[in-house]
Amino acid sequence: MEDSHIANTNLGNGLSLFGVFDGHGGKQILNSLIITGQEVALYVKKHYTKILTNLPSFKAKNFRLALEESFLKIDEVMATD
Repeated sequence: MEDSHIANTNLGNGLSLFGVFDGHGGKQILNSLIITGQEVALYVKKHYTKILTNLPSFKAKNFRLALEESFLKIDEVMATD
């Protein structure tokens, strides 16, 4: 199984976050590194909540925008980490 998940029922202010991240199997090349789908799924599990909750849009309670921005940001962070 290459999936990981988040089930955080206490982001504060009555907010919860649930997510399932599918590793999609196989190997990919990212910045000359060979990574597995499982590594990506676990990376997202480890870093996603912090990335989401630190966005100005999340702090401004614009949750739809925050989700959109967080998906782009996690891609950016993974590519540069």
